Amino acid sequence: MKCTYVIGVFDWDMAGPSTPLLELAFLAWNGVPLWRDTGPGTAAERLRVIAASYGYGGPDAGQILHAVPQRIQVLLDWIPAAAAAGDQGMAHLMTLGEPGRSAGSLAGLIERIPAIARQLA
Repeated sequence: MKCTYVIGVFDWDMAGPSTPLLELAFLAWNGVPLWRDTGPGTAAERLRVIAASYGYGGPDAGQILHAVPQRIQVLLDWIPAAAAAGDQGMAHLMTLGEPGRSAGSLAGLIERIPAIARQLA
């Protein structure tokens, strides 16, 4: 049996200048996923995997967790601005309820951060 592995994923819709921490925060938002409640223990465990996978000298799980609100707020602020500037993809996202839907998810995460952080301590 041949195994196939994902070794990279590129999503150019939201591409722009960034930092490793902010990219890991975006990965955590989507991959943990922090946009929904998986429970603080599960979220903490998955954040540790992201941090460990990035490697020595990178941000730790707590740093990634605390960077998520900033990273996602930048995205949420950008969607309507890009739509107003003529970006059809962002305009379509707005017809699907963005950024409001994700703003609600972000508010939920902000409430859960202390519990997740306790699991990381």
